[in-house]
Amino acid sequence: MRNLVQIYEEGKLIYEGYNMVVLRGRRFTQHVVTNHGTYRTWKFGFFGIGSGGVDPSNDLIPIAPQESDTNLYSPIVLDTNYPDGGRKKAITSVTHITDLQSVIELDISTTDGPPLFKYSEAGLFVTNSLSNPTSFQLFARITFPSITKDTSRSQKIFWHLFF
Repeated sequence: MRNLVQIYEEGKLIYEGYNMVVLRGRRFTQHVVTNHGTYRTWKFGFFGIGSGGVDPSNDLIPIAPQESDTNLYSPIVLDTNYPDGGRKKAITSVTHITDLQSVIELDISTTDGPPLFKYSEAGLFVTNSLSNPTSFQLFARITFPSITKDTSRSQKIFWHLFF
């Protein structure tokens, strides 16, 4: 299962690629579809970004996600008021395009993260509660060449889910 991920800045596409739905994401899907198991009542709700998606010697060479990934390799604190110590931010919106495609919008605002940083990985997380989350499971992860972010820049990530 792979889904299209697009990253935009000021309306301009700056990256497009496909994610890896990890084993825990596949388990979540199986639990929801069969209405059986720990994750059957969990929901898509949060995302995170990190700096661990590239080769340490060259931040333009992504390291492919693995199906055994359980988190981002190097999560970035976006805002200490966000869940999970500031490392998870709520999904902005979900748009259902067709019966077989939905798009999840994720906003990285000018105030998210340190004043200047690079990120090279993103993760989509399911959670036990949208209003008071206490547990998260990685659903999918994508890596890409490092993207620079500072307080003058905001980005949007569109995560297309195909069923």
